[in-house]
Amino acid sequence: MSILLNLLKWSVRGLIVLVALLSCLLVVLYIGAQQYPEPGGEPLNKLLLTNVTVIDVKSGELLPERAIRIQDGKITGIEPASTAEAMGGETTRDMRGAYAMPGMWDMHAHLGHFALYTAAPVTAMNGVLYVRELGSDCLGQGCAFGQTIEESRMIQRWAEQGTILSPIFSELASFHIAGRRKGYDGRYGYPREPAYLVPTTAAEGARLVEHIADRGLDFIKTYNSVEPEAYRAMLQSASQKTLYIGGHVPRGISLVEAVTTGHRSVEHARQLPIACSPLGMEYVTAYGDWASSEDERDAPPLDKRYADIVASYDPALCDEVITQWAAVDSYYVPTHITRRAEAVVHTREYESDPRLKYVPDAVVSTSWANQAESYGEQFSEFPEDGQAYYDFFEHTVQLTGRAYRGGVKVLLGTDVGDMLVYPGFSFVEEAMTFADGGIPNADILRIATLDAAVFSGMAEEHGSIESGKAANLFFVASNPLEDISALADITALYYQGAFYDEAAREAVLAEAAENAAGATFYLRHTWHFLDGIIKGLGADHAGDSEPLTVHPGL
Repeated sequence: MSILLNLLKWSVRGLIVLVALLSCLLVVLYIGAQQYPEPGGEPLNKLLLTNVTVIDVKSGELLPERAIRIQDGKITGIEPASTAEAMGGETTRDMRGAYAMPGMWDMHAHLGHFALYTAAPVTAMNGVLYVRELGSDCLGQGCAFGQTIEESRMIQRWAEQGTILSPIFSELASFHIAGRRKGYDGRYGYPREPAYLVPTTAAEGARLVEHIADRGLDFIKTYNSVEPEAYRAMLQSASQKTLYIGGHVPRGISLVEAVTTGHRSVEHARQLPIACSPLGMEYVTAYGDWASSEDERDAPPLDKRYADIVASYDPALCDEVITQWAAVDSYYVPTHITRRAEAVVHTREYESDPRLKYVPDAVVSTSWANQAESYGEQFSEFPEDGQAYYDFFEHTVQLTGRAYRGGVKVLLGTDVGDMLVYPGFSFVEEAMTFADGGIPNADILRIATLDAAVFSGMAEEHGSIESGKAANLFFVASNPLEDISALADITALYYQGAFYDEAAREAVLAEAAENAAGATFYLRHTWHFLDGIIKGLGADHAGDSEPLTVHPGL
């Protein structure tokens, strides 16, 4: 009996120790998960930046030898440096030789809480101080990998208040709206009820818009497989609310129909090449029929048509499409570098890229490596596909230039979060594709700043260096009007009320690289994963859940 009692005693003690250890682990996970990087740099509320060349993105001209006065996060004056003197309480920084730019806007980004330790601060330190977030809500199982709109709004406030080091989130999108072909599979993990979450009818499309409006999203993110009937009803319903539809044009809808009936931002460079080919409507019809059917056949493969689409390009047809597009308030966000990634990831050249340290190894060794293997096998079996992918990418670059010259409004976006997209760094790569398409550098700088602010309804306070506007600035060593790649040579930033010289910027980048590596990354994301599952179990099928615990700094 004494032996049994001793065994029981030790078993209880062991259980207590195990529970204590697990509790400590959960506490560590929780604390680590909540400690997002905070702003660094030198806090300077009253600042005089002297001997700087201001880039006027409105006019595309240089304003040399200027002084910029800043107070309480606002630009209070711009004057000749020769006569500028520090006033009471102002700190002076001599920026001799530097060119001042307003913060740039990545208009297609994925920077939810998974990216707040790594991609968000790196993005900001590359002069991209604003982003439009393309995935700000989630449903069902998806909440284990994302966040709800309540959580996204909180993150948005933290960024605006300078509590965390992140770009400002200008707009927040809905969860990805997909059709029956994608909405129920393991990729998205959508709940099956209520049915309108994956709309197949006009009534369900209209009801879904009501649901998204009630949740407080800024716009609706559509995906390839949305069914034509539901999509048309969504456009009609959204036009009656303070919502717009952006994202992929469903492949069963023509580009012209989409933009002329209210699709406000066309993401990714696929629909325009299709529309500029006589084969385009054939593909649109075939995909629409597939998306609305119940049979087992595969979707019409777009990538297998790349070579035919490029070869059958019709400039006259393309100009007709562009003319109709230019006549409406619809923008183009081509994210060219994601098309290039499809063509080159199989080479695995990214494995020697020094920027790789800012991307979590868990992402590189799974997602990127799997894509490299998949495309490598495809191009090995079908060598002509590899060339077709690259030709299609180059074709899209030229078409973007043609569309812009024809009056279509364009914006810069990188799809950060996708393969071979390096947070912040890749923004300049995307800008360079615009230059390759024949868009003048001065126009690219305006597109990357003021035009994005206009699109977002924020141009009164953001988007250019003017008195009264937000002092979110970065500085480069040479003139980007002459060479757009100069945007990558950042020497300093002023953001969230702090001045970052080169040393402070490098310190932020070093911390982000550390956060992307090793146990830190896995511990933090284990907590978020478990937290998401717990919330998902308690959420209803409409995607509601409890908001994220308040950041300790608030």
